[in-house]
Amino acid sequence: MSIHGRTGAVATAARTAALLFLATSAVAFVAMVPTAAPGAALPQSATSEATAAGPVRPPFKVATFNVLFASHTDGRHPRRAAFAHSTVRTERAVRLFRRSGIDVAGLQELQRPARRTLRRLAPEFGIFAASTRSVVWRKDDFAFVDAHTIRTRTYRGRLARTPVVTLRQRATGQHLVVMSVHNPADTRGPAEAFRDEATQQQLSEALRHRRTADPVPLLVLGDMNARARFFCPFTASGDMHAAAGGSHVNGSCNVPSFTKGIDWIMGSTDVAFSRFRDDYDTRRATDHPLITAVARIAG
Repeated sequence: MSIHGRTGAVATAARTAALLFLATSAVAFVAMVPTAAPGAALPQSATSEATAAGPVRPPFKVATFNVLFASHTDGRHPRRAAFAHSTVRTERAVRLFRRSGIDVAGLQELQRPARRTLRRLAPEFGIFAASTRSVVWRKDDFAFVDAHTIRTRTYRGRLARTPVVTLRQRATGQHLVVMSVHNPADTRGPAEAFRDEATQQQLSEALRHRRTADPVPLLVLGDMNARARFFCPFTASGDMHAAAGGSHVNGSCNVPSFTKGIDWIMGSTDVAFSRFRDDYDTRRATDHPLITAVARIAG
C-alpha cells in the first residue's frame, strides 16, 4: 500500500485524472497572463505561469516540513515535553503525508530514530539524508538518479551537509533537482550572519544547475528561519520564485505574506506552482506547519 493509502488501478486512475485536471486548468489560465514588452520583466506571478506554457506534464505535490528533532522530545527529560515521542510524531507525519498526497518533500530536523521509523512506516518513499536534512520522494512517481551534498553554515558557524538530489519523473523522464535546507535560528545565539552566508551558498548551488546549456528544473525546500533576508537575495537574479508568491522585479522586492513565513518552497522559473498552503493542522506532529503546493514542470 502506498503512503497515500490508495490501492488498485481505480485509485491510481482517479488520482491521475485529478492531477491532469489541475494541469489543464493551469494551462488554460496561461492564455490570460499578460506578456511584457521586449526587455521588460514580468511580475513574479506572471513569470510563474507564463513559463509553464507548452505540453502538459503531470503535476505533483511538493512539501517542506520541519519534523522537530527527536532529541527534543525523547528520553527521560525531554526539552519539548509538550510534544510526544518522535515515534508517535513520525506516525502522525506519515498520516499527514497520506492525507495531503505528497510526492516530493524536503524534511528538516529528521534525526536517525525518526528516519528509521519513517522508513518502516512508509517504504514506498525513497529517502536521501544528509545530517538532519532529507529529501523524500514517492518511488512510484519518481526514480532516484544521483545525489550529493554541499556544506552550508549552521549553528555557531559550523558547516553542515545539505542534500541535493536528482530525481527522474517516471511519467515523462524529466529530471528534477531537489535541495532540502535548514538555516540556523537565533536559539543558540545570534545567527543572522550565518543564515545570510548559508543563503548565498544554497543560491550558488541552485544557479550551478540553472546556468548551463541544458538547465535542470529545481526545487529548494526548507526551513530558512528568515523572510525578506532569504526571499529577496534568492529571487534577485530572476532564476527562482516562491510557491507562496511575491515578486522581485527591477530591484523591487515584494515578500509574500503567509502565516509563519520562514518555511519555503522555491522553484526555478520552469516550475509553475498552484494551490500553495501552509497547514498548521499537523496534529502536534511538530511545531512547524506543513507547507505544500502543486508543482508542474514546463514542457
